[in-house]
Amino acid sequence: MSASSVSVLMASSDVCRDIRTTATQLFDAECALHAARQSGVDAWIAAASNKLSDAIGNYMLALAQA
Repeated sequence: MSASSVSVLMASSDVCRDIRTTATQLFDAECALHAARQSGVDAWIAAASNKLSDAIGNYMLALAQA
């Protein structure tokens, strides 16, 4: 296996890891928003909504880099 093949595999592995990480963050943010809505506390809902928006952006960026 050549050095360039190894670097491609490593880059691919890094991209997959980034996608997995951001997907987990997206799921966690969705769960947090659900819990916040169940609580009925407006400040929690707003914070969770903002976190979900950030998580969506991060996930889309990770996918675009794939």
